[in-house]
Order: sequence, then C-alpha cells, then structure tokens
Amino acid sequence: MIYSIVVTYNSQRLPEGLCKTLAAHSHIIVVDNSTDETIRQLLSEWTKKLGYNFIDMHGNAGIATAQNVGLDLAKKRNALGVVFFDQDSLVDDVALTALTDSIRKDATTVYALTPGTHSTLSGVKTPRFAIRELMSSGSGCQMSVFNTVGLFESSLFIDCVDFEWGWRCRQRGVSLAGLRAGVFLHTLGNSSVNVFGMHAHLDSPIRGYYQFRNITAMMCRGYVPIVWKVAQGLRSAGKLLILIVFASNRLHRLVLVARGVRDGINGTLGKLVESRNTK
Repeated sequence: MIYSIVVTYNSQRLPEGLCKTLAAHSHIIVVDNSTDETIRQLLSEWTKKLGYNFIDMHGNAGIATAQNVGLDLAKKRNALGVVFFDQDSLVDDVALTALTDSIRKDATTVYALTPGTHSTLSGVKTPRFAIRELMSSGSGCQMSVFNTVGLFESSLFIDCVDFEWGWRCRQRGVSLAGLRAGVFLHTLGNSSVNVFGMHAHLDSPIRGYYQFRNITAMMCRGYVPIVWKVAQGLRSAGKLLILIVFASNRLHRLVLVARGVRDGINGTLGKLVESRNTK
C-alpha cells in the first residue's frame, strides 16, 4: 500500500481537498509542525474523525524531521511506498494515479509531479523525463529507496531538504524522474515586494537565514551540481540586493543573512535558536 505523508504548519485551513483525493489512493499520515495549539487541536480532531493517522510534533521540528517521522510510521505499517505533499498543494486523480502507478512499478526511481495543468485524460501515457532537482511535494518512491539513500537531512531544518536528498539519490544510483499528468498545483511563500513594477518573492527574516545558510552549506558539498551552485549564487546575489534596497527592517534581515552565510560555511546547522535579536 502507498502512504501519503502530508506535512502541515500553522495552516489557517484544513487540507480537505488535498486529503480527499489522497484518501482514494493511499493511507494518509498528517504530520503537524504547528506552533499554534488551537490549530494542532483542530487537526487532531479532524484527522481522528476521518480515520487519518496524525502525528503532533508539538512545535516546529522542521520539514525534514516531520517527513522522517512520517516515514517511520509508514515503515512500521509495511508500506510499499510513500508520496509527500505540503498543506498548500492540490492534486487531481489523474496526476495522483500516474504518480502512484509509477511508484508501484519501479523500485529504483523517485518520481515527481510537474506543477501545472497537463493532460487530464485517464489512460493516456504519462510523459516521463529525467530531472536534476527534486521538489518534495508531489514526489514519492518505494520504501526500499530510503534503505539505499538514507532519510532526509534533519539538520537542514527547512530549505534545500528535498534538493539535497535528490542529489544524494543520484549520487547513489537512484534515478529522478518527472511526470506530466493531470493537475498539480503548489504554492511557495506568502509575501513579495514591488521591484520596478514586478513582484519579487520575499520571505520572513528567519526564513531568509535558513535559505542563505543552507545554500551556502550546499555550495561546500561536492555532490551538488555545479550548474545549481552557479544559478543559486546569482539568485542569492539578486535577493541580497533586493533586501538591501527594498526590504523593510533591512538591518535585521542582513544580520541574519550574514549569520546564515557564516553558519553555512562553518557547517553549523540545525534549528536556529531564536532570541530577541533574531525575531
């Protein structure tokens, strides 16, 4: 059986649409990283009512740890394979069928749905193609892959977790394949700034710390593709410029960016210990 691992974090809405589709194809494990007690209680009651598995992390343990805890439960339930989704993802039956069917037939590949609206006709052969990077939401594989590759790197906490695991897959002989089928929608981030009439994505200061720290850490690893390192170097420079020129509370943000780069170089990972100076 396939298990779906859905990681939630302080969601203002229950992932009802997503889980309704997932329930027709898999058993559901909801792993909640919420820091809001009311939200955790609401999710607990909702999952219990619908018969979903629910794991309360009692705070934000990070995406990697949440996924690993979900994997542990799936393994104990003798799952053949797993698929991962974030709370803000939406998927239709055609896309999910293509994903789960591919997983059942192939124990040596990690599959990932391509975001967007593609062919919604059932029975049509799903285009499959090699990919270099992996986005966790909408991806999945057989459990045996984790025996070869290992679990997600919990010390990254958030950002680059899925990329790092995907590169580790390729390093250890496990293929990454994209699938174009049905509808798969995924939302990233929740804020932006207006730059010369265009909207540029801007995360919270602490999220910025993790982004710069983990990208810097990836730059120091030999198995990370050179193409990605160059692209991220340019992108990070652009984001830094936006922070300097356009962002509010820019001094605070820049202090966290500097700390992130330093920690990335030093290999100081894990959850950021927050204080008055980091909030």
